[in-house]
Amino acid sequence: MSNLALKLVEGTKQERDKFINKTEVLDKIKDIVFLPDNQLDTTGIAEFYEVPKITIRQLHSRHKEEFLNEAKTLNSEGIKEIKAKICSLQCVTDKNENRLKHAKSKITLYNKQGILRVGMLLTNSKVAEKIRNYLIKIEKESTNEQKQIVLKLEDKWSKDHEDAALRIAYENSKKDVGVYQSFSDIAEVLQTTKHRVQNRWYGANNKAEVPLKEIFDNEKLLLERLSSSVTKNQQVEVKHQDSVKMNDLENLFEKLNNFQVESYNKLLNEISSLKEDNIKLTKGMGVLWRSVELVTEQNITTLKSMLEIKTDVDKINKNVELRNDERFNTLEKRVKNLTNRIKQEQKQNDELSRHIANSVIKGEEYDAEKLKFKMDRNGNLEKL
Repeated sequence: MSNLALKLVEGTKQERDKFINKTEVLDKIKDIVFLPDNQLDTTGIAEFYEVPKITIRQLHSRHKEEFLNEAKTLNSEGIKEIKAKICSLQCVTDKNENRLKHAKSKITLYNKQGILRVGMLLTNSKVAEKIRNYLIKIEKESTNEQKQIVLKLEDKWSKDHEDAALRIAYENSKKDVGVYQSFSDIAEVLQTTKHRVQNRWYGANNKAEVPLKEIFDNEKLLLERLSSSVTKNQQVEVKHQDSVKMNDLENLFEKLNNFQVESYNKLLNEISSLKEDNIKLTKGMGVLWRSVELVTEQNITTLKSMLEIKTDVDKINKNVELRNDERFNTLEKRVKNLTNRIKQEQKQNDELSRHIANSVIKGEEYDAEKLKFKMDRNGNLEKL
């Protein structure tokens, strides 16, 4: 970890405050789904930095004073309000909806500065490390731009050096910082000694040069000098912004390239998976087709067998009908014969009854010996 990175993690709040407004770094490092008003709760920050929620809570507890203006805790009423705001803004997503689903009594929300401060303080997070590295990169680029202005005082005082010194003193005066303290700030920017700045301020070394104190004390002259230096500073700022934009483009192209590589690899994996599935499907279709053929053959065989059975059943039914007809005819003949025999026997009985009755009426004695009959082979009786 570099010295600046250590300052961000282990340094003072003031050192972190220098970077606190560079919140654009959040979107450059990783996509982030905000709640209304560009806020995140503890769960959202934990997801963004890929750490457990307890880590965020412990960090907040250790640095409470730093988050006074960057985090707020909502009660149940506040939670209801933000839920309603989500619905009214139609910004409900699976993430923020699930995030607030179980929030009932209390929830802590962080603004963008608070989210960035967590990244400057968090140690066990690759995302936080990327954020610190990006901030360091911006700081180095800014420092390099300042060096290009040739503010480093090595030999003579140039107009650029003087303008820089006057501007620092002027800005400090608006903050009620004394001139003596400004000497230290000027020396740090110009990378020289405080004594040398003091000599130039009061014109101690060269009587021909106008002391910077005289220019500083003359408001009209001071403003003229400062306004003339603004144009050059603006050019530097534009150059710096162009450099930042170029870095943003480089980062964008790097992300795009990584995305393309990842997409290509995913596509290759999906194609490979589809090939394997296709091979399995083809094999499965072959097995299924063979099974269908076997079932079809079995169905044809079964159908043939059923047709043969039906033919046999029809034959049997015909035979049964024929046999039934023959038996019926035989029985019918026997019934007719028996009916005839009964009629004949009835007739003979009637004749015998008349004969007996006549005998009785005539007073003749009935002699069974005299009345004899014979029976033919069909059972018919004939009087002898």
